[in-house]
Amino acid sequence: MIKWREAYERLRPTAAFKAYYNNLGATDFRYIVFSNPALSISPLTPSAAAAGGAPGVAVGPLQQQFPSGAIILGVTASAYQAQQEAGAANYAPSASDGRRDLFALAFQYTSDEQLTANGLTVAECLLGGGIDTIFPARELLIPPSQSILITAASLVAAGGQNLFVNCGFHCMVPRMAA
Repeated sequence: MIKWREAYERLRPTAAFKAYYNNLGATDFRYIVFSNPALSISPLTPSAAAAGGAPGVAVGPLQQQFPSGAIILGVTASAYQAQQEAGAANYAPSASDGRRDLFALAFQYTSDEQLTANGLTVAECLLGGGIDTIFPARELLIPPSQSILITAASLVAAGGQNLFVNCGFHCMVPRMAA
């Protein structure tokens, strides 16, 4: 995840940051606080592919709103799948702690500008393996009253169970919005 102090120092002198937050007093470091809104994307139905790996029916785009704007420092996601015994017919252990190898994500701004250039991307490739948050590579400055749209799809093999995905946005927002 991007360090807040570094992001603030890069953004503070920009015209966009001043235009979005100056009237809120948020250009002063003390008036911006941490927030962690999360969006549940579920259920994701299994892929039609017998071996999995191909995206199933996409869910979304779902909208994560930022009424007062935000500076996104990192995005994380994980999936939940109902627990089964190791000997069950459709038991499939995951290679990823957050089960990010079992679903794909795509992000875009409400202005239709893509954040994930190739559409749906395996979540583990996009977000990292869970040890460190690697998306986004640079902070995202979200104007007030804007949103990010999220689309997700399961990569679980046909006959598998639905996935329940949660996506969290680690961001800084004006103090009055927290």
